[in-house]
Amino acid sequence: VGAFNGGLSLEHLLLGEAIGGEKKECQEKGEFSHNSDPPFSLSARHAVCRSTRLYTVSRSTAMVMAGGRRTPVTAFVPAVPAGTTVPLVLFLPGFQLNTDQYSGSLERLASHGFVVVGANPAGSLFSVNHVNMAADGRAVLTWALSEAPFTPSVDATRVGVAGHSLGGKLSTLITMDDDRIDALYAIDPVDGDPSPLGGGSPDRPDLVPARGAEITVPAGFAGETTNGMGGGGFGAMPCAPSAQNFQQFYSAATAAPWAAQWDLTGADHMDFLDDPASCGFTCSVCPDGPADDATVLAANRTLLTAFFRRHLASDATMDAYLTGTSGPGGGGVMRRP
Repeated sequence: VGAFNGGLSLEHLLLGEAIGGEKKECQEKGEFSHNSDPPFSLSARHAVCRSTRLYTVSRSTAMVMAGGRRTPVTAFVPAVPAGTTVPLVLFLPGFQLNTDQYSGSLERLASHGFVVVGANPAGSLFSVNHVNMAADGRAVLTWALSEAPFTPSVDATRVGVAGHSLGGKLSTLITMDDDRIDALYAIDPVDGDPSPLGGGSPDRPDLVPARGAEITVPAGFAGETTNGMGGGGFGAMPCAPSAQNFQQFYSAATAAPWAAQWDLTGADHMDFLDDPASCGFTCSVCPDGPADDATVLAANRTLLTAFFRRHLASDATMDAYLTGTSGPGGGGVMRRP
């Protein structure tokens, strides 16, 4: 497969979403290969779907209380055999967004054998406290590990955290402050503060480079540079300023035993949502990039799933999809060591 809009070459999407839809749709089109092992790839002519989902996934909601604050939670739990425990991944959404807007990606990850818990810490346009939001995320983590209905299925020794935009920053802050975290995947993280209040205050601290050496677990940072310069829509600041973007997080993570960054060429800040078109005003602030939205989403789902399979499930075959020839091409990939 050649380069898609903006240069994303996806010869092997492996763990993401098949263009053309789910396994059922591929069967209807006569494109499903019954004798193929997971995952799937894209041929030069059409999507060739394989067994992309290992487990069925159930979805439930809850409310976690801590510090006088309420955090809505959505959990995605794979139907693993009785007595089996699987890794846990905590997810935090972007500023003024919620986990429902990433549910396709979270369900996809869960189907590969992870309990995935999306948390929605409180924070409004003019009242946002990153320290409290990270604390709320940690409270959700405690709930998931100790008293959630699915707790018996969770392996407390294999815990990851992920997030998009502000959620990527909060995930990094949680990683720095909580030794229960074993792996970090940040999606177009933005340091500072996207609200009109600005960053650099005690309750909205800048994290990198000053605290970068506190990231001491495997860490992946995927992002874009389309929204790094110039203003966003309606006169807003850039959605992912170059001086505060994923590249700065990667550069600062000097103590991580494994670190990588992926520059998804032509993507924009909102391409990582399931459907940016349904996002409304929040997404309209970020100018659209030239890359195809569905292609970027599939690339990120590949990286998200491959990253946690590699670093929480010790699946070394995922290296090919993270930094090898089977991963998303057309953009810059960097890795240490």
